[in-house]
Amino acid sequence: MTGERVAGVVLAAGLSTRMGRNKMLLRIGSRSLVRRAVETALSARLDPVLVVVGHERERVEAELHGLSCTAVHNPEYAAGMNTSLRAGVRALAEDVEGWSEWFGAVTSARPTGDRAGREVRLRGGTRFEETILAAESPEVYAYRVDVTNAPGARALVEEWHLTPDGTGTRVQWTFAADGSAPFRFALRLVRAGLGRAFRDAVTALDRRLASAPA
Repeated sequence: MTGERVAGVVLAAGLSTRMGRNKMLLRIGSRSLVRRAVETALSARLDPVLVVVGHERERVEAELHGLSCTAVHNPEYAAGMNTSLRAGVRALAEDVEGWSEWFGAVTSARPTGDRAGREVRLRGGTRFEETILAAESPEVYAYRVDVTNAPGARALVEEWHLTPDGTGTRVQWTFAADGSAPFRFALRLVRAGLGRAFRDAVTALDRRLASAPA
């Protein structure tokens, strides 16, 4: 689709215990494996390209010099690949400006207040100005809506909770709201649609991760 942003995540944080040395630093010709992986992602026009680093972080980051990518540090790299996947998910979730590319209900989003909040616009014209209540890496992210044009809304809070699940990550979204009687009635009617929109968004985010070079 024209104009679509597809992110790439290169996992380069592991210990490479089976190989005995950092495989991402192995050279193929004149370039390291990690540099080749990032160059491949960039040539495929993936944007943004995130490189999850951990083991031998400084050496890996040195291999990225001059490339248009972002290093994301995973302090839990010794616990295995799943923690690197979670680090990549967190980085994408925090790329507020890119939300409209994977969350279908969102038309635009931008950080506010030195990234202490965000403004989100939805399809249909609804707008939210939010404050970040919690960003407890690596598991909990919570937001409070301070200003909205949703008729009858008085209080809105949401929480994202990430937990390991096998070789992936389980993402749980909790949404609480209060308002006038018509607002509460309308919310009950659209509840199933909200859940479906969230599941579709997480599926889209998962596709971005799956498209990243290994």
